[in-house]
Amino acid sequence: MRIDIQISLGRDGFPVGDELELRYALEDLLEENGIAVVGGGAGMGVMDLSVEVDDARSALLIIDTFIKQYHIEDITTVEVEEDT
Repeated sequence: MRIDIQISLGRDGFPVGDELELRYALEDLLEENGIAVVGGGAGMGVMDLSVEVDDARSALLIIDTFIKQYHIEDITTVEVEEDT
């Protein structure tokens, strides 16, 4: 199963400074919890991450906790894509 995470920067362009630190903190947290980051990108006002998981429920709990901890609920979307 794949989970796609997108964080809006609220402006056009690429992430800088604290925005990049936020992304790196999320990547580190995911990897520390055994969640494989398989893709990512940035530009046009967003940062994207994709992860592959066997247990979406556990991964979503970790992601949701991060989003709430950093108060980015209003600028973050999370989508789950089931394997076909």
